[in-house]
Amino acid sequence: MKLTTYNEWLNENQSPINEGSSDPRVKKEAISRLSDFFRVPASNLSSFNFDGKDNIKALTKALNSTSDEGTEMYYKVAIKLAMEEVGVHESLKGLNEGAIKAFEMDYTEMVKQIKSGFGWIDPTYVEDTWEEMNLNSVDFSIVRDEVFNRLIKAGLLYYSDPNDPESKGKKVTNISQIK
Repeated sequence: MKLTTYNEWLNENQSPINEGSSDPRVKKEAISRLSDFFRVPASNLSSFNFDGKDNIKALTKALNSTSDEGTEMYYKVAIKLAMEEVGVHESLKGLNEGAIKAFEMDYTEMVKQIKSGFGWIDPTYVEDTWEEMNLNSVDFSIVRDEVFNRLIKAGLLYYSDPNDPESKGKKVTNISQIK
């Protein structure tokens, strides 16, 4: 099967969390992993169940994260790893957490580079930037819309000013504005 979208790639590389994992050891381990990774106090996460049904927007806020999608991926990975750590065996199909983590790290690095440069990027340069930075966790054509949507949400996507290519022009607020 040829994967053509970010969601297809994501579905291929992560497993669904079986609903209802109620082992308190899973919650404790998942909290530990996420609080360490996001550098937030474990107490910020104590109100969540880590059963696959938690409110992702609330979790994003508790983790001081900037992306609901990224939070959800880390949440699912944390639950799966916690289940493995404490020996809770549930029917899970394979999770290629390395691929997901690599994509998230690549995207984070791209944002870091954008912010340390002009502080914004013209949509026509996003693919080239992805490739020049050797961000090859996944082919750009598969993650294109996801990357653009995240850059829009982060307020980093602008067309260059036609009179001065190094200055911001029109802000991109919707992926449909990308030529």
